[in-house]
Amino acid sequence: MKLNTGQVLSLSEHLSIIADDNLDVISRATAIQLLSYTTSTLSVNVLVPYLTHPEALIRLSAANIAVLLAPIDKVKYLAPLLKDEFKSIRVAAARNLVVNNISTVNLDIFNQAFKELMNVYDINSWRGEGRLNQGSLALEMNDLTRAEKSFKQAIDIEPYFEGGYINLADIYRAQQRVLQVATVLLKGIRNLPNSATLHYAYGLHLRRRKEMNKAIDSFKTTMGLSPDNPQFAYTYILALDGNKKSKQALSQLKALIHNYQNKKQLIELGLYLSQKQRNTADYKWFMSFKHYSKAVWGR
Repeated sequence: MKLNTGQVLSLSEHLSIIADDNLDVISRATAIQLLSYTTSTLSVNVLVPYLTHPEALIRLSAANIAVLLAPIDKVKYLAPLLKDEFKSIRVAAARNLVVNNISTVNLDIFNQAFKELMNVYDINSWRGEGRLNQGSLALEMNDLTRAEKSFKQAIDIEPYFEGGYINLADIYRAQQRVLQVATVLLKGIRNLPNSATLHYAYGLHLRRRKEMNKAIDSFKTTMGLSPDNPQFAYTYILALDGNKKSKQALSQLKALIHNYQNKKQLIELGLYLSQKQRNTADYKWFMSFKHYSKAVWGR
């Protein structure tokens, strides 16, 4: 299946995979779960057939991805799933209705499903991921104190789980608690030195602090830890350029662009940098790269 190759799909291509009745149910359900990688919003007409699908696994995936629907559509089309025969589907529906205006929903039914959701979280609270889920829910409900407590507990319970560090640092960043951001991320890096996500988050923190040389070092480390992620390379090159190292940035980009299957964003960055430096030869080089990529990969 094309989704498993890491290639960028258009929404229509992605939806055609989901609609393919020749695929097994698990593959189609997985494709639904991955819709957030293709689009940030969904039309209700796209998802309704799967929210009402006879296969429970497909209904479950649709209920989980319903976060991409407009709030009014979530309330209308997830409410019936609060009464689904399967607990996992009822819980998924309740999870995505928590911060919506549910005045039109039967509150007794919602409250019952919400209690099931909280029970699931309580059962899983011995794991870092369970505490992370509790914290994420508290964050959505604007309970920052409870969210912070849950993320700290996630770190205490599972110090080798990067999600706790990332989310706790995000809370501190939103509160402009700069020292705590650095402390949490560095603690995470000490425990998980090979986590590209943590190094990347720390690099972004350093960039916001205008500590550009240190930020560049972090982004370079991130690239080495995750050499197939073009976003990390993009950020590294941008940081070089932002630190008045535009020539080095362009040279580095030309050297590393071959390492990535999805080059579109990097090609556009190369065109921008070469145009900025009035480097006609490199601009033509990236243009030829762009035309070649379109011919080979259709993008």
